[in-house]
Amino acid sequence: MHPKHLIPGLGNPETIKRFRELEKRAATLPVLFALFFSEGVKIMALSITELDKAVIIDVSSMLLLAAITALLYVYEIELEDIEDVVNQE
Repeated sequence: MHPKHLIPGLGNPETIKRFRELEKRAATLPVLFALFFSEGVKIMALSITELDKAVIIDVSSMLLLAAITALLYVYEIELEDIEDVVNQE
């Protein structure tokens, strides 16, 4: 592989397509996972002295969203596929 193949717009069209796919993936699901997980930890840490039902619901919802996002990323489920299934019904 020649170094010019790594520069978008100059290289092999397959390389450009691969860069676009990686860029699309890198900017979505892992960032959302980190956001949901860190928000859940932050809510729990700030409310550790007064753990009531509302705090537990907030923390569990953030961790549930983080788990769903992780599953989407790990199993490579495309959101467009989910949208197609929903539209068919």
